[in-house]
Amino acid sequence: MYFNGRDAKYRPILICDIAKIHAMKLSEEELYMCLQYFFEFLYRNMLINGQVENVVGIIDVGGISPLDLIKPMKMTISFLQGNYKYKLHAIYIIQSTGMFQMAYSIAKQFMK
Repeated sequence: MYFNGRDAKYRPILICDIAKIHAMKLSEEELYMCLQYFFEFLYRNMLINGQVENVVGIIDVGGISPLDLIKPMKMTISFLQGNYKYKLHAIYIIQSTGMFQMAYSIAKQFMK
């Protein structure tokens, strides 16, 4: 996970390579700590009240089975909604398969 510049409206871009995170075999607590670190850094150093208030996420899911993503995705979505509501402008998912798109359509119901 890393930040890579800003978009046209100066929103920070967060890049997340799921295959690398999955290979590290992080526990739930370690994943929470990682997410909290990145969003706290973002909140304190990269956002400007009234001007730049959200972030764009790019998630690379290449090489990961959608079944391996369901639990971490639900966990991550609930964590972000509980702690950093309204901070995410958009999520772009790259290298997804048809199976992932089906799994995402199910998980998307939890995001509302």
